[in-house]
Amino acid sequence: PVLQKLIKAYHSDEVKKFIEEKFQGSVVPAW
Repeated sequence: PVLQKLIKAYHSDEVKKFIEEKFQGSVVPAW
């Protein structure tokens, strides 16, 4: 399903890094 692909992409290291840089620790990816 499309949703599963989206979740997999969302949980990638690139997104994790982006979130860490964008929010500077105020939001921490939980995966």
